[in-house]
Amino acid sequence: MKKLLFLILMCSLITACGGNQPAATETTLANPPASSTPVATAPPPTATTTPTEPPTSTPTQIPTETATPTITPTRTATSSPTPKPVTIAQLVALLQKNGFDCSEFTSINAYVDLRPGKKGYSCYKDNVYETIKYYNDGYVRLEVLNDPKSRVEKMEKKFTLLDEIFPADFMAGLREANAAYAETAPRSVSGDAANVWPPAPNDWWESLEAQYNVSSTKVGSYDVTFSLWFWQIECQEGYICWIPTFPGEVFIGQNSLVWYNIELWLAQ
Repeated sequence: MKKLLFLILMCSLITACGGNQPAATETTLANPPASSTPVATAPPPTATTTPTEPPTSTPTQIPTETATPTITPTRTATSSPTPKPVTIAQLVALLQKNGFDCSEFTSINAYVDLRPGKKGYSCYKDNVYETIKYYNDGYVRLEVLNDPKSRVEKMEKKFTLLDEIFPADFMAGLREANAAYAETAPRSVSGDAANVWPPAPNDWWESLEAQYNVSSTKVGSYDVTFSLWFWQIECQEGYICWIPTFPGEVFIGQNSLVWYNIELWLAQ
């Protein structure tokens, strides 16, 4: 009994035993922390073929005079302008307009630094575990918790937000690609990961991240990557740990979350 009281006292005094560090089991998805950020994987190059010119024929009769048109056009046809790429500044303004709370991503020290030297931000409105992350160099990640019953509906809320700054044809293509990926994405992750980011040296939480079920495609002029994102922390032996956003819930040993993610790159 004395040892248990001592451990509980230690957990209340040591920030690393709870603090601001995020984690939760996949079955209690309330209002948790966010994950980190990989470099978007560009899709494999599409094979191209060089068209061959059709054979030319020599006319049998050569006209001696050039016909003169009876109507002179008043203007020449012009092609539709190419839409300007959406910028990070536009996304930031959109998040501010819609009441998102953003904090510098590197300040969340239980996460692996996936992009060293790059300044990133994690933004949320209703759920701290379902964020929009962005870096100043153009990288963006949309994430929702990987619950097959709600992940498409929750991602649609983010799409509705993006409708304000992206062209309608791009958003239609993004919705179509998302629906196709959601049909094949499993409820949980297993086996070998496509990408793994091990714990940083001297990380008390042994924070580990990994990316599964990666699928990259081209939507309009944007490279888009879909994936399931795994995040795990570990409560060290002899401690009882908890998450402030889950009052009354504690854990020992390993604890993890899985997100359903979409990554894309915007202009700077």
